[in-house]
Formats: sequence, C-alpha cells, structure tokens
Amino acid sequence: MSTVVKGWRIFFYSVIGLAVLSIGWITAKFILTERLVKATGNPSLEVRERAAVRVMNRGKDRDKPIKFLSGQPQTVRDNVVWALCAMVGSGDPRAARAVEWVVEIARDMSGDLPPGDADWDASRLAVQRLGDKAFDALVTTLSGTTKKTLERDKYAHRRAVAARLLGLLGDARATKPLVVALRDPYAMVRQQAAAALARLNTPEAQPYIEDYLQPLLAVLDGRYLCYVRLDSEGRIRHVPDRTKLLYGPFVVTVKPHQLATEADLKRQQDSAVLIEKKEQERLALTRRRLEEGRRGQVLKRIKGDTALEITDVHISRTEAGDRLKVVDDPQGKDFDLIEGEPMQVDVEVTNNGPGDLVSDFFVAVYAGSPLPRNHVDMPESGEYKGERARDNRALAGVFEQRHVQTLFAHDRPQTSDRDEHKDTVSLSLRFNTVEDDRIEALQQLMYVGHEKCVAALGKALDDASYTVRRQAAEALARILQARRTTPAARQEVVVLLRGTGLTSPDAVVRCTAAEALQTSGDAASVPALHALLLNDADPTVRLVAQRALAGLPQASREKLLPALVSEDPGVRLVAPRLFQSAGDEEVARRLLFSPDEPVAREVLRSGHRLLRTEHLIAALELPDPLARSMAARRLADRADPLARVALLKALHDSDGKVRESAARGLGKLLKANPGTPAPEVVKALIAVIDGEAGDYVGLPADKQPEDPSTAVTTNKKSRAAAAEALVGLQAPEAGKALRGALDDTNPDVLAAVIPAVATGQIKGKTDRLIKIIEVDKDPKLTQPARVRRAAILALWKSGDNSEKALDSLVGLLNDPSDVIKTAAAVALIGLGDTRGNKVLRDQVTNKNLDIRREAATLLATLTPDQVAKVDGLKKKDRNGLDILLEDLYARGSRPVNFNFLCRSLVFLGRNADTKPQLLAMLQKMLTDVQPVPRAAAVAVLAELGEPNARDAVLKLLDDPMETPRSAAAEAVGDLGLFDQRAKLVTLAHEDPSSGVRDKARMALAKLDTTAS
Repeated sequence: MSTVVKGWRIFFYSVIGLAVLSIGWITAKFILTERLVKATGNPSLEVRERAAVRVMNRGKDRDKPIKFLSGQPQTVRDNVVWALCAMVGSGDPRAARAVEWVVEIARDMSGDLPPGDADWDASRLAVQRLGDKAFDALVTTLSGTTKKTLERDKYAHRRAVAARLLGLLGDARATKPLVVALRDPYAMVRQQAAAALARLNTPEAQPYIEDYLQPLLAVLDGRYLCYVRLDSEGRIRHVPDRTKLLYGPFVVTVKPHQLATEADLKRQQDSAVLIEKKEQERLALTRRRLEEGRRGQVLKRIKGDTALEITDVHISRTEAGDRLKVVDDPQGKDFDLIEGEPMQVDVEVTNNGPGDLVSDFFVAVYAGSPLPRNHVDMPESGEYKGERARDNRALAGVFEQRHVQTLFAHDRPQTSDRDEHKDTVSLSLRFNTVEDDRIEALQQLMYVGHEKCVAALGKALDDASYTVRRQAAEALARILQARRTTPAARQEVVVLLRGTGLTSPDAVVRCTAAEALQTSGDAASVPALHALLLNDADPTVRLVAQRALAGLPQASREKLLPALVSEDPGVRLVAPRLFQSAGDEEVARRLLFSPDEPVAREVLRSGHRLLRTEHLIAALELPDPLARSMAARRLADRADPLARVALLKALHDSDGKVRESAARGLGKLLKANPGTPAPEVVKALIAVIDGEAGDYVGLPADKQPEDPSTAVTTNKKSRAAAAEALVGLQAPEAGKALRGALDDTNPDVLAAVIPAVATGQIKGKTDRLIKIIEVDKDPKLTQPARVRRAAILALWKSGDNSEKALDSLVGLLNDPSDVIKTAAAVALIGLGDTRGNKVLRDQVTNKNLDIRREAATLLATLTPDQVAKVDGLKKKDRNGLDILLEDLYARGSRPVNFNFLCRSLVFLGRNADTKPQLLAMLQKMLTDVQPVPRAAAVAVLAELGEPNARDAVLKLLDDPMETPRSAAAEAVGDLGLFDQRAKLVTLAHEDPSSGVRDKARMALAKLDTTAS
C-alpha cells in the first residue's frame, strides 16, 4: 500500500513540477520577447542593430523570424528593416547577411502587391534602396524552385515579390529568370514576372511580353486562343517530344449574350438539344465498356513508356435543325459562338506502343495556354526540360473541360472490335463567363501596363459593360503614368482619354480620364476639360475636372480663367481654385468683388496670396460677414501698417466672427513686434475684452439694451482672441484686462487667459485657478480637461505653494482623468511637494502608451534638479524626451506614434522653459540615422514656424527614406512653399512610395485649391 501511495505522490509532485517549469518557461520567454521587441526601437542605433540580428537569428528554422515578426505590429517590423539597412550602409561585416534578411522579410511577409511602381511596404521599399546588393538574393528566390516550392501556395508569394522587385531594380540581368517565371504554375508569379519584364523593356524580353499579352488581348476582344491537351496522369512526364500531345491554337470568338440575335439564340437552343442527345449516347457507350471490364475483359496494365498522341480534332456546332457543321481544319481559324452556346470537340487519340494502351488518360481544352495543371514541364534548378510549350499562361485552366476515357489492353482477342489502339473523345465546351474573363484579362493588363495594349484598351473604353469600361480607363491611366511609356504611346493614350474617356456615359470613367489627363499635362485637353466642367451633370466629375485644369500648364490655365469668370456662379466658384501665379491677380480681384458671396469666399480661401493689401481691406466692407471674417484673417499675415488700421476698424464689426478674426490678426501683429506694442492696438483689444463680458457688446452682464433688435450680441471667441493677443505683453493695462477676464466662465476665454497667470502677468489670482481646477457638484459647471490642465500648470508656474493650493492638487491625484492626474503630480513635484512622486512614477511607467506619453511630455517640463528628487524613477525614465523617442518605435501604429510625438514636441516647443533644449534636440534629430526622427524633426519645425524649417524641408524632400520625404512634402503645403510646387508634382507622380505620393498630392491641393 505504501508503495502505491509513494508512486502517486511521485506522480503528483512530478506533474506540479512540470507545471511550475512550464509557467516559468512561458514567463521567461515572454519577458525575453518583450525585451527584444523593446530593443528593436531603442534610441541607440547599436542596440537596434543587435536586436535586429537577434530577431533574424531566432533558431535554425528559417521561418521562425518571419513567424515572430508576423505576430508583431508593423512598427517592430519597420524597426528591424531600418536597422538592417543601416548595417548595410555602414560597412558592417554582416552587411551581406543583412541584405539577405531584408529580402527575406520583403518576400515572406504578407501584403498585397500594388499595380504600378508605387509601393507602401517598408521592407519592399528597402530592397529597392539596396539596389544591386539585393539582386542575387532576389534571383535566388525567383529561380531556386523545386517541386516543393512549386506546389505550395506560400512560396508563390515569395516568387511574386521577387519578380516585382527585380523589375523595379531595373537590372537587365533579370531578364532570363523573369522569362522562366512566365511559366510558373501560379498566376500571381506570372503576372508579376510579365510586369517586371515590361519595366525592364529589354529587346530580349519583347517576344515573351508579346506572348503573354497575346491571349489577354484576344480575350479582351472576345476571342479565345484554345488548345487541346492530352495527358496521362503523369505517365508521359519523361516523353521528350510533346508536340503530338498538343493541338492548336484554334480561335473561338464569343459574342456576349446581350448582343445575340434571334438566329443566334435559335442556333444555341438547337445545338444544346443535339449535343445533349450525343452526350446520352456517349454515356451509354461508357456504361457498356465498364460492363465489359467487370467481366474481366480488361487486362492488367503493363508498365512502360507510351506513344500516346492526338491524330485529329474536329469541331462542330449546329447550323440548322439537327445537322452539325464540321470544321475540317479549325487550327488557326475563327469559330463563332454566342455566350453559353455549346460546341462539340471530337479528339481522335491513338497509342502505338510499345507499352500497353493507356487506361486513364484525359483530354482538356485550355483557353490561353496549353500547359497542364499537373506541371508536366517541371523546372529543375530554374531550367525547363522537355518540349518548349508556349509561354502564354494567361488564363490557364479557366475554361478547362476534363473528360476521362477508358482504353483497353492491346492483347485482346483479334475478333474483338476493341482491339484498335485508338479512340475518339468528345467534349462539350461552353464559354459562360465572357465578361468575367474580360475583367480578369483587364486586371492583368493593368498590372503589366504595356503600351502594346493601348489600342485594345481604347476599344474597351467604349464597352457595353461598365466594369470593363472602368478597368480599361484605369489601365490606360497606368500606362500614361509609367516612366517606360514612349512619347508616341503616351500621346495615343491622351487622345483616347480626351475623346472616348471624357465623353463616356460612365461618370467613373470620366473622372479617371480627367485625373489621367492632369498627370499628362496635355495643354490640348483644356477645351475638353472645360466643357466637362461646364456641362457635366455629376458634381464629382466637375470637381475632378477642376483639379485637372489646375494641374495643367500655366499658359493653358491662364487662357481659361477669363472664360470661367463670365460663366454662371457655380462655374465661377471653380475659378479661384485654379489660381497659382501672380498673373492671376486681375481675375482674382474681379471675382472677389463679384455679387456671388460663395465666389468671394473662395477667392479669399484659395487665392488670397495673390490679392494686394488694399484688396483685402476693401473686402472688409463686403456684405457677407463670412467673407469679411476671412479677409480679416488674411490681413493678419500682412506686415503692413494699413492692415493694422483696417483690423482695428474691423474690431467694431457687427458680426462676432469678424471681430474674432480681427482680434486674432492684431494679436499676430503684436507678437511679430513684441518689443514695442502699439498702444492703440492694446487699447482696442482691451476694449474688446471689456465690451464683450456680457450678452451684448458694451453692456455689463446684468444689463439689457433698450432696443435688443439693434444691439450687437457678444461673441466669447472674440473675447478669447483678444485675451490671447494680450498675453505676454508688458503693459499694465493689459494685465488688468486679463485679470478681469479670468473671472469669465467660458472655456475658450479661460484657456486664453490662464497662461498670463503662468507668466506672472496676472498675480494674486491663484484662488481663481484652484476654483477652475476643482470638480463642481454640477457636471455642467466643471471646466473641460484642457482648461483644468492649463490651470494646474499655471498654478505650478505661479509658485504658489500654500497649503490650500497643495491640498487642492493632492485632491486631483485620484481624478478620473489621467491627463489631470498627471498634471497635478508634475505640478506638486515642481512646487517641491513629494506627494506627487508615486503618481508620476506610475504614469511614466504605465503600460498604456497614451498615459505614458502624456506623463513624459510633462516630465520634460521639469528641471533636472526637480526630476532628481523623484524617488523610485529609474535612470532611463528620468528624461521625458528620451521616453517620447523610445515610444515612437514601440508596439502600435507607427503613424499614431509619430503624430503623438509631434504633438508632444510642439507643446514643448511652445513652452519658453523647454524650447531651447527642444530645438537643440530637433537639430540632432534632423541628421539621425533612423528615418522617423528626421521626419518628426521637420514636421515639428514646420509647425513651430522656425526660421530653419525651410532648409530642413528642402533637404528632406530628397531623403532616401519614404517617411522623411512624406513629412517634408506635407510641410511644403503647411509652410506655403509655392516655389517647391514642381518638386511636389514630381513626388506625386513618380515617387516609389504610395504614402509619399499621397502626401504630395495633399500638399498640392493645400497650395492650389483648399482652405488654409
């Protein structure tokens, strides 16, 4: 008994021990993985490179790194890719291996392959940047095929990516492996190989491109190049001569069902009845032969080679009644059908030995390719053995009709009628998906983007099917954008889009054509686009036409503008969006003072840079209050004494928005010359603060006007704008006005005035700040978090360390809002109170990125001495800027991380205490080896309006990495750098990164057509 108990005890403890070990192993693995992930985004380049090498060396299984990266956010994968690229560029001895790793990530990670030259995936763009260094690894991926790699889908994506990248590298040495890839069993690989050969455009590649395009263009025209293929379940794999196993091509022209005549439909019905009758006869014969086989009349097959071949083929369809018309020699001839009409194919087959007759062969008809599904032409080491079948694999197997026919052994008794070594196989073939086939062909033609397709695509542009029309327009646009397209072909595409495209009944086609014509810059397209703009019933088409006209050459556009001015208001509204140069000033002035209010607004929104100061001053007298408000905002950008006089007058406007814009404008003028503030401006702004305290301008809050119908209602945003303009001015009267505004309950006014307490412009109002930060019993009276946060920071900067102030801040350490909680903790530390230490420590190390980043942003506003007094903070957690940079590479979405970093840095840049340190860091970031700090630096400098922002933008527009180029392109629009418009156009059309192209297009829109 004791032995049994002891055994159970050992078993029990063993299970417990294994469980503990498993938990320990899982925990250790998790911790190590987390550390590795964090190391990939370490601010130190050395640490990032070591982490990238560790990721790619995970175990002997080559798939392990890819599985690891697949489970991580895009940010981590990009970190690894950038670190490996840095190793290649630095002369690291592991550079060759790093190139192989980058290629592995690019080829093995999931991601759609876009048409055209633009891409979005960081790893694929990295391979393009590596250039010749990546060539051998890509060729190995594409050509190193085995039976295993050919038969498994996951390897097809690898070869497709390799084919695409070889084409984008532009190395003519890739022609041969790409030609071989044209016969890959997977359509994805063939498609990318054909597109790559089209990009290379070498003389050696031309015949193969034409072979690939031929069946696609035929299908697009409703014609199918068909082949009959004979195979025997792998028994003829090593037969050297395959020519007798193929028959074709013969051409079947299929008419869509909607275009069929009554005679066509009658013939289809007759043919279906007759072929059904023959099918029944064939089935009866098959059953009879199977019965013979059951009686033992079929002998066991003898192993050995065969001499299986097609001896003849007859194609037939009904012409009238029950008679079939047989085409005796169909090869190379057209055979007409309508969609869904059956066609009979009779294939005569023979086997001349020396082995037994094949007992399980099949005959199939292929449209577009004669190659079989079971890969008879198996590649070995990248080369193909056996006969050279045609390379046009375009639609292999899409229309395959398989038929199994039994033959019998040759040693049957001589008296048997089955002793012949031949048989006839009858196939019933129908083409039921003509439109789907044409759409599929168009998709592949769009990927290839070759100019030899232009004529066929132009014909499809006017097709009855709207899907075909739209894809044809898209394919023509791709050809127009391709760098390799010759000028003659480009002009042919422009003519097609200008004629058939812009007059298509399909609005989507018209839009696509207009956008493509903008890309072309074709001056002759102006009349057609003008007509589209004037007459099209679809508002989206008119908008696209307007954008296309804005992108056309300057001379063509300037001729068009006067004509637009004389059109109806809806068309005149478009004209301001075409303004680009000083030559448009006269048209802008005419439209500004037109009777159409929306047109005047659009001029001020899109063309204000062309207007003179006197024009903007005159616009302050327009009857439209919104136009007056916009004119006031534009005047604020003019360093002109006349602008100041006009804005002072606008402070008395009857519309609140106009007064708000005027106050903001005067604030800009004051900030531009902080040394000597104009007394009349300060006095006028104080009048706004005092006059808009109540419900009516000029009256206290407790008084009502004698005639409310003539009284002017107040606008709290006007008061807020005036207060914001006076903050920071060393004028006693300004401080007095701001002190009174601090008693307002409006959030906008409070947010504008509170910084005056932080700077010491308002003194002795900390009780009011305490009141603002507290939570009121009535939630409606509690101020928003942005106002409370500003009040907390102002209370800290005011230096009030009274017991009341400190207790109030301590009470906020448990606030539901993490923003308030963090601000209170930092304020307490800044005031020398240690009760905020724990909260700040917890927030800085919080797993929530948003909370940690907010804490890091405020931590950066503390002095080093104040941070040193915070107990329990590790060294790495004591620098807020370092935390922000580290989190930039952390798990999560890189765009979100990037945007949060930029917002945080802008906040620190607007803080006088932290700005010097921040600017020094931004200068260092501009030359960082990683692309994201460079991008963040240029974005923040542009947002802060720093003098060196322009130089940084111009430098990063040519950055080798897409992230800095994208940020620089966006900054061009934000800074209004009109002299860089040509560079933006180049980026929008030719940049290899789709993200950069999108940002460049947005920047162009901001420069040319949208509101500032």
